[in-house]
Amino acid sequence: MTHDAADPAATDPSARTTTRFRLHRPEVQVYLLAFGAAVLAIAFAVASPNGADLERPFGSWTYVVIVVMFGLSELSVFTVHFRREGISFSLNEVPLAFAVVFLGPFEAILARLPLSVLIYVFLRDNRGHKLAFNIAIHAFEVALAALLYNSLAAW
Repeated sequence: MTHDAADPAATDPSARTTTRFRLHRPEVQVYLLAFGAAVLAIAFAVASPNGADLERPFGSWTYVVIVVMFGLSELSVFTVHFRREGISFSLNEVPLAFAVVFLGPFEAILARLPLSVLIYVFLRDNRGHKLAFNIAIHAFEVALAALLYNSLAAW
């Protein structure tokens, strides 16, 4: 028995493609992209000036109000129809601006995610790689905004 006969990938081309190209599956690529966005979000939040020298006179009610604002902005999506396609928009930038001004980077990320995850899971039926990607992109968006705002405010 030769070496090629013992290897199932040598005789079956489908075995070779499944073992060699697992990373080329779209779901795996989306998970890798989500992982990269989450790592960058954590890096941006750590690198951001945490606002210790910035005055943040607001208490825990600020966090609750911003969480609710993020949830309401996620619920109030409007769709513009152009030709045969619909493009959906939400007004997440408004609570995002309040979050980066009144909360620290990690608090802002934690304010963005809870209601968004609930809305994605229960109202929009996002699961698996789509949910992971949306969560990672939201965390990345907030961390980048917090990094830019806190860096400019500390400057």
